[in-house]
Amino acid sequence: MLKNIIKFLVLLSLFTLSCNNITDKESINFSGITLEKENFDLEEFKGFPVIINFWYPSCPPCVKEIPNLVESLKKNPNKIKVLGVLHNSPFDSEDTAKELLENFNADYINVFDQDGKIENQFSIKVFPTSIFLNHEHQITKEWSGYLDKKKLEELIKEIIIQ
Repeated sequence: MLKNIIKFLVLLSLFTLSCNNITDKESINFSGITLEKENFDLEEFKGFPVIINFWYPSCPPCVKEIPNLVESLKKNPNKIKVLGVLHNSPFDSEDTAKELLENFNADYINVFDQDGKIENQFSIKVFPTSIFLNHEHQITKEWSGYLDKKKLEELIKEIIIQ
């Protein structure tokens, strides 16, 4: 049964796979509390292109994407920032998320979106979804569904160049 649910979620993610150009050039900002219970403000990343990754631990494509994000950060030191935004899933805990991130050596900041405020700001409907911000924190792209290494590298090049 669980295997069928996972297959369904993967297929659903593949069907919703999309990449959209965003034309709004307003600078994005938000704040929240990290999984380590520290305050975070996106302004801390000002001057850096940012990938905002919306995810949760019981989402198979979300988990599959984490190593790609970790590898991208290692390939682009001091060129990009990654910020995870953890969905408040009824099936997962913050501890589960922390343990999963530790297992993947994912040392990028993750904000727990307890009330869904950040998700609502970006109208997130599909997980995973990644929002790409240029160095001025303007949205340049949005990708919904699993993001493979090749496409992730391509989208990172676009935000680093801008």
